[in-house]
Amino acid sequence: MVMTVGVLGATSPAGAQVLKQLLSDKVNVVAFTRGTVAGLEPGIDWISLADCDLEALKAKYRQINHWISASHIWVLNQHF
Repeated sequence: MVMTVGVLGATSPAGAQVLKQLLSDKVNVVAFTRGTVAGLEPGIDWISLADCDLEALKAKYRQINHWISASHIWVLNQHF
């Protein structure tokens, strides 16, 4: 099974460090951000929660084996 890790808060300072480590370990990464994804780290499957297609998001969700949250805690109440 191919390991794919979903990273919430991928553009945060902590998220950036997590992405570096995952990329150096050759892990497939799906990174989520509230912002735009243009010009961000290559080699990562970026998803902008601000303008994503729900069906595409569901398809990506099914591919993710593990999750890491680097989101700021105060952001979570906007989504739950």
